[in-house]
Amino acid sequence: MKAQIKQLETKIDLAVKDRRLKQQDVRNLIDEYFNILINLLNEINGYEENSEMHNYEKCPLNFDDRIHYIEGRKYHYMGYEQLKTMMKEVLKLKAIYNLKNK
Repeated sequence: MKAQIKQLETKIDLAVKDRRLKQQDVRNLIDEYFNILINLLNEINGYEENSEMHNYEKCPLNFDDRIHYIEGRKYHYMGYEQLKTMMKEVLKLKAIYNLKNK
């Protein structure tokens, strides 16, 4: 999972550097990255993978405001940066979740 996330970040970061965020192939990568984030949150909160977003009990601070910002600006630089930041926070939550469930 982490390798897939890192690979997506690398590809998207290259597209950011080349100012290609609005191209369809890059949008697909961002959508995949976003779906991984949602699937991780679903897993942490006990929902089925690949289901829609829910009212999460365990989520990063200001989740609702931030996720609405990301959804509205997912293919813009600042929206993607917010998505990356939230991914780091969710990965930390996932690590805590894994430790508690061992």
